[in-house]
Amino acid sequence: MSPDPHFEAHFNMLYTFYSVPNVILPFFGGSYTDRLGGAICFLLFACLTLGGQFLFTLGIQLKSWAVMILGRTVYGLGGENICVAQSSLLAQWFVGKESAFSMGLAVSISRVGSVLNNMISPVMANRYGTSSAAWVGVLMNSIGVCSAVVLLTVDNRVRARLSEANRAQDLLTASLLEDQYVGEASAEWAGHVEEGSEDQEGDEV
Repeated sequence: MSPDPHFEAHFNMLYTFYSVPNVILPFFGGSYTDRLGGAICFLLFACLTLGGQFLFTLGIQLKSWAVMILGRTVYGLGGENICVAQSSLLAQWFVGKESAFSMGLAVSISRVGSVLNNMISPVMANRYGTSSAAWVGVLMNSIGVCSAVVLLTVDNRVRARLSEANRAQDLLTASLLEDQYVGEASAEWAGHVEEGSEDQEGDEV
Protein backbone atom coordinates (compact mmCIF):
# COMPACT_ATOMS: atom_id res chain seq x y z
CA MET A 1 0.00 0.00 0.00
CA SER A 2 1.31 3.43 -0.94
CA PRO A 3 2.30 5.72 1.96
CA ASP A 4 0.50 8.57 0.19
CA PRO A 5 -3.25 8.23 0.92
CA HIS A 6 -4.07 10.41 -2.09
CA PHE A 7 -1.81 8.57 -4.51
CA GLU A 8 -4.61 7.05 -6.61
CA ALA A 9 -6.46 10.36 -6.86
CA HIS A 10 -3.31 12.21 -7.93
CA PHE A 11 -2.38 9.44 -10.36
CA ASN A 12 -5.80 9.57 -12.01
CA MET A 13 -5.54 13.35 -12.25
CA LEU A 14 -2.52 12.90 -14.51
CA TYR A 15 -4.83 11.36 -17.09
CA THR A 16 -7.76 13.64 -16.34
CA PHE A 17 -5.80 16.84 -16.94
CA TYR A 18 -4.60 15.40 -20.26
CA SER A 19 -7.87 13.94 -21.51
CA VAL A 20 -10.63 16.34 -20.44
CA PRO A 21 -9.29 19.46 -22.23
CA ASN A 22 -8.82 17.42 -25.39
CA VAL A 23 -12.56 17.00 -25.69
CA ILE A 24 -12.60 20.62 -26.94
CA LEU A 25 -9.00 21.50 -27.87
CA PRO A 26 -8.91 19.66 -31.24
CA PHE A 27 -11.58 22.06 -32.55
CA PHE A 28 -9.25 24.99 -31.91
CA GLY A 29 -6.27 22.99 -33.14
CA GLY A 30 -8.06 22.36 -36.41
CA SER A 31 -8.84 26.06 -36.77
CA TYR A 32 -5.21 27.06 -36.20
CA THR A 33 -4.06 24.35 -38.60
CA ASP A 34 -6.29 25.78 -41.33
CA ARG A 35 -4.96 29.29 -40.70
CA LEU A 36 -1.25 28.68 -40.18
CA GLY A 37 -0.68 25.47 -42.12
CA GLY A 38 -0.14 21.87 -41.10
CA ALA A 39 3.66 21.93 -40.97
CA ILE A 40 3.91 24.98 -38.69
CA CYS A 41 1.21 23.69 -36.34
CA PHE A 42 2.84 20.26 -36.29
CA LEU A 43 6.06 21.86 -35.05
CA LEU A 44 4.16 23.99 -32.51
CA PHE A 45 2.29 21.02 -31.07
CA ALA A 46 5.47 18.92 -31.03
CA CYS A 47 7.15 21.64 -28.95
CA LEU A 48 4.20 21.59 -26.54
CA THR A 49 4.48 17.84 -26.09
CA LEU A 50 8.22 18.18 -25.49
CA GLY A 51 7.68 20.94 -22.94
CA GLY A 52 4.95 18.95 -21.21
CA GLN A 53 7.07 15.81 -21.03
CA PHE A 54 9.99 17.83 -19.65
CA LEU A 55 7.80 19.34 -16.90
CA PHE A 56 6.33 15.95 -16.09
CA THR A 57 9.80 14.41 -15.77
CA LEU A 58 10.95 17.34 -13.65
CA GLY A 59 7.93 16.79 -11.40
CA ILE A 60 8.91 13.14 -10.98
CA GLN A 61 12.40 14.11 -9.88
CA LEU A 62 11.06 16.79 -7.54
CA LYS A 63 8.32 14.43 -6.33
CA SER A 64 5.81 17.22 -6.96
CA TRP A 65 2.32 16.27 -8.08
CA ALA A 66 1.60 19.88 -9.04
CA VAL A 67 4.51 20.02 -11.49
CA MET A 68 3.60 16.61 -12.91
CA ILE A 69 -0.02 17.66 -13.43
CA LEU A 70 1.15 20.91 -15.04
CA GLY A 71 3.36 18.90 -17.36
CA ARG A 72 0.51 16.61 -18.35
CA THR A 73 -1.69 19.64 -19.02
CA VAL A 74 0.91 21.21 -21.31
CA TYR A 75 1.44 17.83 -22.97
CA GLY A 76 -2.28 17.59 -23.56
CA LEU A 77 -2.29 20.93 -25.39
CA GLY A 78 -0.25 19.32 -28.16
CA GLY A 79 -0.87 15.61 -27.72
CA GLU A 80 -4.14 15.34 -29.65
CA ASN A 81 -3.81 18.50 -31.73
CA ILE A 82 -0.68 17.08 -33.33
CA CYS A 83 -2.88 14.33 -34.80
CA VAL A 84 -5.05 17.02 -36.40
CA ALA A 85 -1.99 18.68 -37.96
CA GLN A 86 -0.72 15.29 -39.09
CA SER A 87 -4.00 14.49 -40.83
CA SER A 88 -3.92 17.88 -42.55
CA LEU A 89 -0.39 17.25 -43.84
CA LEU A 90 -1.27 13.77 -45.08
CA ALA A 91 -4.31 15.15 -46.91
CA GLN A 92 -2.10 17.75 -48.63
CA TRP A 93 0.76 15.44 -49.56
CA PHE A 94 -1.25 12.41 -50.68
CA VAL A 95 -4.31 12.11 -52.91
CA GLY A 96 -6.83 9.42 -53.71
CA LYS A 97 -5.97 5.92 -52.52
CA GLU A 98 -2.58 7.17 -51.36
CA SER A 99 -4.31 9.38 -48.78
CA ALA A 100 -6.18 6.49 -47.15
CA PHE A 101 -3.06 4.31 -47.14
CA SER A 102 -0.89 7.06 -45.62
CA MET A 103 -3.40 7.72 -42.84
CA GLY A 104 -3.70 4.02 -42.10
CA LEU A 105 0.09 3.72 -42.00
CA ALA A 106 0.32 6.69 -39.62
CA VAL A 107 -2.22 5.11 -37.26
CA SER A 108 -0.37 1.77 -37.37
CA ILE A 109 2.97 3.41 -36.55
CA SER A 110 1.44 5.32 -33.64
CA ARG A 111 0.00 2.08 -32.24
CA VAL A 112 3.38 0.40 -32.58
CA GLY A 113 4.87 3.26 -30.59
CA SER A 114 2.24 2.81 -27.87
CA VAL A 115 2.93 -0.92 -27.64
CA LEU A 116 6.70 -0.39 -27.45
CA ASN A 117 6.20 2.27 -24.78
CA ASN A 118 4.06 -0.06 -22.68
CA MET A 119 6.66 -2.81 -23.01
CA ILE A 120 9.89 -0.84 -22.55
CA SER A 121 8.93 1.84 -20.01
CA PRO A 122 8.13 -0.56 -17.12
CA VAL A 123 11.38 -2.45 -17.72
CA MET A 124 13.43 0.74 -17.67
CA ALA A 125 11.56 2.08 -14.65
CA ASN A 126 12.23 -1.11 -12.67
CA ARG A 127 15.87 -1.27 -13.70
CA TYR A 128 16.97 2.37 -13.79
CA GLY A 129 14.21 4.24 -11.97
CA THR A 130 11.00 6.01 -12.97
CA SER A 131 12.72 9.32 -13.72
CA SER A 132 15.14 7.62 -16.12
CA ALA A 133 12.25 6.12 -18.07
CA ALA A 134 10.60 9.55 -18.18
CA TRP A 135 13.80 11.16 -19.48
CA VAL A 136 13.76 8.66 -22.35
CA GLY A 137 10.34 10.10 -23.15
CA VAL A 138 11.90 13.57 -23.24
CA LEU A 139 14.52 12.24 -25.65
CA MET A 140 11.88 10.74 -27.93
CA ASN A 141 9.90 13.99 -27.92
CA SER A 142 13.09 15.89 -28.77
CA ILE A 143 13.55 13.63 -31.78
CA GLY A 144 9.95 14.41 -32.70
CA VAL A 145 10.63 18.16 -32.58
CA CYS A 146 13.72 17.75 -34.77
CA SER A 147 11.65 15.73 -37.24
CA ALA A 148 9.01 18.47 -37.24
CA VAL A 149 11.71 21.06 -38.08
CA VAL A 150 12.87 18.91 -41.01
CA LEU A 151 9.27 18.46 -42.12
CA LEU A 152 8.64 22.21 -42.03
CA THR A 153 11.79 22.87 -44.09
CA VAL A 154 10.83 20.29 -46.70
CA ASP A 155 7.24 21.52 -46.84
CA ASN A 156 8.33 25.14 -47.34
CA ARG A 157 10.71 24.15 -50.16
CA VAL A 158 8.04 22.10 -51.90
CA ARG A 159 5.55 24.94 -51.59
CA ALA A 160 8.09 27.38 -53.04
CA ARG A 161 8.75 25.11 -56.01
CA LEU A 162 5.05 24.58 -56.62
CA SER A 163 4.50 28.34 -56.42
CA GLU A 164 7.22 28.92 -59.03
CA ALA A 165 5.79 26.19 -61.26
CA ASN A 166 2.28 27.65 -60.98
CA ARG A 167 3.64 31.13 -61.75
CA ALA A 168 5.46 29.84 -64.84
CA GLN A 169 2.33 28.00 -65.96
CA ASP A 170 0.24 31.14 -65.52
CA LEU A 171 2.75 33.15 -67.59
CA LEU A 172 2.73 30.49 -70.31
CA THR A 173 -1.06 30.41 -70.35
CA ALA A 174 -1.24 34.20 -70.56
CA SER A 175 1.31 34.20 -73.38
CA LEU A 176 -0.62 31.59 -75.35
CA LEU A 177 -3.89 33.46 -74.87
CA GLU A 178 -2.22 36.68 -75.97
CA ASP A 179 -0.82 35.01 -79.10
CA GLN A 180 -4.23 33.55 -79.85
CA TYR A 181 -5.87 36.96 -79.41
CA VAL A 182 -3.29 38.62 -81.65
CA GLY A 183 -3.77 35.91 -84.29
CA GLU A 184 -7.53 36.30 -84.23
CA ALA A 185 -7.26 40.08 -84.40
CA SER A 186 -4.82 39.86 -87.32
CA ALA A 187 -7.11 37.49 -89.19
CA GLU A 188 -10.07 39.75 -88.57
CA TRP A 189 -8.12 42.80 -89.75
CA ALA A 190 -6.94 40.96 -92.87
CA GLY A 191 -10.53 40.01 -93.60
CA HIS A 192 -11.67 43.61 -93.33
CA VAL A 193 -8.84 44.74 -95.63
CA GLU A 194 -9.75 42.10 -98.19
CA GLU A 195 -13.42 43.08 -98.08
CA GLY A 196 -12.44 46.73 -98.54
CA SER A 197 -10.30 45.89 -101.56
CA GLU A 198 -13.12 43.93 -103.15
CA ASP A 199 -15.56 46.79 -102.60
CA GLN A 200 -13.09 49.27 -104.13
CA GLU A 201 -12.59 47.07 -107.18
CA GLY A 202 -16.35 46.78 -107.56
CA ASP A 203 -16.71 50.54 -107.50
CA GLU A 204 -14.05 50.97 -110.18
CA VAL A 205 -15.82 48.46 -112.44
